[in-house]
Amino acid sequence: VTFTVYNAMSDAQHLERIQSAISTRNIDELRQLSRKGFINNEVRRKVWPLLLGCDDDAHDAESKTNNDQQQVNQKHSYYDQIKKDTIRSMHHFDVTKSYTLTERQHQQQALERILNGIFGKSENIGNLHYTQGFHDLCSVFYIVCGEDLGQRLSENLAKRHMRDLVRENMNVYQFILKLLFPLLSLCDAQLYEQCFSDQDIQSMFALSWLITWFAHNIENFDDITRLYDFFLSTHPLMPLYFSVSLIIHGCKEQLLHIKRTAEYGLDQGRLHQFFQEYDWNINYDQIIMEADRIFERYPPHDLYRQFFIDELSKNVPKDSPFLARNVAEIENMKNKYSLHSLTFSWNPQNPKFWKFVVFGTSMAVIAVAMYNQNYTGGN
Repeated sequence: VTFTVYNAMSDAQHLERIQSAISTRNIDELRQLSRKGFINNEVRRKVWPLLLGCDDDAHDAESKTNNDQQQVNQKHSYYDQIKKDTIRSMHHFDVTKSYTLTERQHQQQALERILNGIFGKSENIGNLHYTQGFHDLCSVFYIVCGEDLGQRLSENLAKRHMRDLVRENMNVYQFILKLLFPLLSLCDAQLYEQCFSDQDIQSMFALSWLITWFAHNIENFDDITRLYDFFLSTHPLMPLYFSVSLIIHGCKEQLLHIKRTAEYGLDQGRLHQFFQEYDWNINYDQIIMEADRIFERYPPHDLYRQFFIDELSKNVPKDSPFLARNVAEIENMKNKYSLHSLTFSWNPQNPKFWKFVVFGTSMAVIAVAMYNQNYTGGN
């Protein structure tokens, strides 16, 4: 079923389809319905746990035990950084701007408990590493779902879609950022050539988009939850496709105007300023729809094969969710994903395979010709 069909449904029809999919635990249907969003936070509290595999009621029985463990393991290596980040949190979204000082402090303390409960849990120490930006993700889950469910959702997100954000370094995201401009060039060669082909232009402006799913950038909380509906339901690389769709369908005319009229053109500083001041009142329906189309046309395995295949195995470990063939493959802390085999030289999907085939065939032809020449000459 296409995005257009789902988008054409009335809200009442859409809500009925969502509730039916919830009751039958039809995850595939929910993922499709995410293109139009899950309507409200009451529905999200039912859908998001299904999408992240943490709807098991057994967790409720363990909540007190987990809270006790959090107290024991709270003074972990990321404790101080988490405290600093949570003190700066709960100011950004429109729904948080009306908080009183007491309300904001209460929310910040809850967010701090969530983060310490994840990164201070004994089973996660050494396996999950806190990175600035993860608190932005957690704040969305907390505001929508409350502290207990918000923590479970955040922890499963860290073990699934955002597995690469909680590693010891940001190498994977540095690699993923390198794909932004090549993908943009495939989708809109004119925009790429005029605005982004200069080697001095870097894609770092999109880092916060990818690691916070735009929660660090967009203030309208309804828009953020709409995006989270979409990203939770799709491949972990979808934020990259959304970013390209955003640049083309939400920024193109402004960027081309700056390129034409600015005294020094569009340099890195001006590009950074543009996105810092960007008005996020955009057509999310269109940009989500186009992101889906770009994904279908240039899926991750084709993107990896066409660009930086030699760097894939060096920068993206085999347990990275970015190497999942599709979202259905995503599991908590899965130790190997399908697309890691793209780097194998014997894989026909690896361009190197065909070089070996051509080389091997050519050598065989030469060997046969030499043999025939020698054989004929000997007679």
